[in-house]
Amino acid sequence: MPGQLKTRIYAPRVKGDLALGLEPSRINGAGEKAWARMDFPGMKLAGQSDQLITEQSITQKFEIGTRRVEYGRTFRYAKAGGALTCPLNARMCANGNWRPGFGGSYAGVNGFWGSLTTQATLGDTSLTLNEQTYTTGTLPRVANYYKDAYLTIFVAPFNTHYIVKSDLGTDTATKIYLDHPILQTTIPIANQVEVNLSPYSKVIDGTGVERYKSFVGMALLEITNGWYFWLQTAGPTWIQPSGWVDARCPGWTVNYRDIYAHIDGSIVSAYAADPSSGFQRVGYLLSATESGYGAAYIMLQLDQ
Repeated sequence: MPGQLKTRIYAPRVKGDLALGLEPSRINGAGEKAWARMDFPGMKLAGQSDQLITEQSITQKFEIGTRRVEYGRTFRYAKAGGALTCPLNARMCANGNWRPGFGGSYAGVNGFWGSLTTQATLGDTSLTLNEQTYTTGTLPRVANYYKDAYLTIFVAPFNTHYIVKSDLGTDTATKIYLDHPILQTTIPIANQVEVNLSPYSKVIDGTGVERYKSFVGMALLEITNGWYFWLQTAGPTWIQPSGWVDARCPGWTVNYRDIYAHIDGSIVSAYAADPSSGFQRVGYLLSATESGYGAAYIMLQLDQ
């Protein structure tokens, strides 16, 4: 009837199968629906095709840090900060970003430590970093240099915020945008803040004697410097033991099932890597073993 409100909307049926899982990022290497694959958080970049976990790409196709869960394994989309040859030895990769804090030899090389250009107040969702304070990295910062990084504010209540994007900087300042408004009443100019870049933005080889690096995952193939790839961070995997013929080998000794990273990206058992010595725990042994006969098939636990 004229003037009567419509309570139904009619539309033609959309032709085709729109079932979950048929979008390009969910098609496996055989061209079939990969029912066990999910990508989150993050997303595929506009106009880009999918990238399998067994591929590397000179072109960035996903946001750094995008988490892909596929058949019981977790991966993060990462960028190589150098040629990665550690997969040839079945060893882990490390985070190559230096702590930006003032006082070290690499202050400000990766990330930021310093003050703001103006005082921030409760509810602000953007802040401007004063790049003239303790910055030794390359200036100006390119657009989104700080994207996917984390900002820590040293004013009570101490808070860490995710940075969703950053503007093209100048030689003196860079504006960043946060995931949520700040909780501090004010952040005076005199107070310092710290920005740590994503651990997946500069992944480096783990085969060297790296006593001051933390391991972040396993690359499935050799990676070219500056290229993008999926880094395995959790789930079943096989990693080269530091030694096969003594208690360093996981499962060689009774009860020692926890797995730790050796300094070269290989693994050792809890027996050999006393946690009090500072070794990094990376997972636990999956295979059943017998005395004097170890294994290297583990549950990697560097991510969720």
